[in-house]
Amino acid sequence: MPTLIVFLLLNLLYSSQPSPASPQIQKSEPMHKKISKSNREVKVPLALIEELKKWQKINKDKENLQKTDSSHWKIDRQLLNLEMEIQFSNQDSLDKNIKYLFPTGGGLLDFAEEIFSTQGEFTLKFIVNNFEINSNNLRVFYISEARQRQLNQVTYGSGCNKWMEVSRWFHSKKQDSKLTLSISKQRYVSALSGSWIFASSIKNQLYLGALSLTDSRDNSLLCKTI
Repeated sequence: MPTLIVFLLLNLLYSSQPSPASPQIQKSEPMHKKISKSNREVKVPLALIEELKKWQKINKDKENLQKTDSSHWKIDRQLLNLEMEIQFSNQDSLDKNIKYLFPTGGGLLDFAEEIFSTQGEFTLKFIVNNFEINSNNLRVFYISEARQRQLNQVTYGSGCNKWMEVSRWFHSKKQDSKLTLSISKQRYVSALSGSWIFASSIKNQLYLGALSLTDSRDNSLLCKTI
């Protein structure tokens, strides 16, 4: 994956970090909220499908491998159980400290139904529940649906038709893989919009899950409506 694309995402994530004067993130037990919207039809770029195909082959016994046309290739997979936890920095940012419970395999969350303030910050954490994960058995990818834009001479959004692997970032945080995001000028929309793909290979079985995040209030920030 081109170094520039990875740099753009990392620059975006770190530029969203709170300043020293920012209010401290409150810690409380999250309220559980079930999300019913599925995203089973999420479109995965062919290059990413090929990458998962290659990874699955590497993790399978050679005698079980079958060569197929990639355009018709169907991934033999099980589904991951995914959750997402949000913690707020002030009472006006979010309604609650929430843990979102998605349908098996993932789902779609529209922040237009969750965030009602124009200021503040929040932290977001992705959670994979199927089994104990590590850098050897879980890979994480981001498919951007956020247009690039400039705010204070800083580039936000990874651009359309771009995808990247963010496994190293995810695992570098270990059990605290959190993003700190700014609500001001909808910076979080540019950082998160798109699909987050989670792929795990356990005992030669591929597990997949996807979380699609968007904010339907301002489509000008998005490549398309998810």
